[in-house]
Amino acid sequence: MAKPLSGVRVLELARILAGPWCGQLLADLGAEVIKIERPVSGDDTRHRGPPFVVSDSGENLGPAYYHSTAINRQHETGLNAHIDMTLLDTQVSVMANQALNWMTSGTVPRRVGNGHANLVPYQALPTSVGDLVIAVGNDGQFASLCRVLGVGLDSDARFPTNPGRVRNREVLLAALEALTATWTRQELADALEDAGVPAGPINELDDVFANPQVIARGMAITRDQRTGVASPIVIDGVRMVSDIAAPGIPETVEEPLTSS
Repeated sequence: MAKPLSGVRVLELARILAGPWCGQLLADLGAEVIKIERPVSGDDTRHRGPPFVVSDSGENLGPAYYHSTAINRQHETGLNAHIDMTLLDTQVSVMANQALNWMTSGTVPRRVGNGHANLVPYQALPTSVGDLVIAVGNDGQFASLCRVLGVGLDSDARFPTNPGRVRNREVLLAALEALTATWTRQELADALEDAGVPAGPINELDDVFANPQVIARGMAITRDQRTGVASPIVIDGVRMVSDIAAPGIPETVEEPLTSS
């Protein structure tokens, strides 16, 4: 049976895990995908943990980096499809990064708290007034982090590259925690933003809905004097939110329901 995306050719330009993973799902549905990556070094994700094997010709030997966009099989064949997607299969598939770590190395991954299995530092670190998530995705960002903190850890032979940071995770995190704890959360977040290092606070819910971007996006809504959280779906600039609130308890329908 032909796969639903058979015959579709896609140029895929996404980078760093999330976009490529979406494309991966679509490539699995049968599309021919041409993946464009940064010359020489390739996608940053290639340097996170064991290497991936990819076919230079774009054949099915290395589907993780040949991706696509979706079309409905019905457009091509006029036929519907039965989709079987279990919770078990889904949970196993979303462990792809950890599963590949085990498949390529034979080592069973262990817990690392809220840290990242393949990147260090990539987790919550303490400040004087709460935790700040710092997400160092490459060696350049680590060097920038060290400059902000005023420390030369990036020149230490154990830490300049990510594999070394992963191997020496505990020692490095202990050193970083002692430094970040001397900053306020906002001051460090601002300094890291200026330096191009991804970082953000761990917010309480009141902080979430006081966030300027959340406010600007209109994520808190009121309908019939009831508050709620908006749908994340926006189509043609219009957020897809019902014009009426869900009924409370008890409420009755005064008008009879009729079919049109």
